[in-house]
Amino acid sequence: MDHKVQLQTFLAHLSAGRKQEANDVLREVLTSNPSKAGPYALLVGGMLAQNGQFREAVPIYQEAIRVNPGDPNAYYYLGAAYHALKEDSECERTWNELEVRFPEHATTYCQRALRALKLDQFSEAKAYLQRAIELIEPDNPLRNDAVKTLAVVEKELKH
Repeated sequence: MDHKVQLQTFLAHLSAGRKQEANDVLREVLTSNPSKAGPYALLVGGMLAQNGQFREAVPIYQEAIRVNPGDPNAYYYLGAAYHALKEDSECERTWNELEVRFPEHATTYCQRALRALKLDQFSEAKAYLQRAIELIEPDNPLRNDAVKTLAVVEKELKH
């Protein structure tokens, strides 16, 4: 079965509530092509998160970290999923690991900005977002998110 069909099968199982079948398909995809397992898991996790399925995204992001522990994006998005689920201790643990492992990566600056915003520290958030934007490639969607967040922060600082 090709990967596109597998992805469609995975999503069909998931949307029908057949989580075990969805997980079986995902594991098959991840084991059949280990070199693409990390990016594929990030893609699937992102699709789930965009649909508000953060609980389902967590094990997918965890799998992305397991198969590719050198990808800072997996740590960032796992932390973001925990943040959305209001699982603060898991979010902090994950983002602390991101910060230790990848201190100068754009996602580290993005999570620092989110942490600052939680504490209403808008000036700090602005500085972190500006640094993240400098580090993110222009065609990366994370850059657009950071630019939009920066605009909100700057608006808040004017008040």
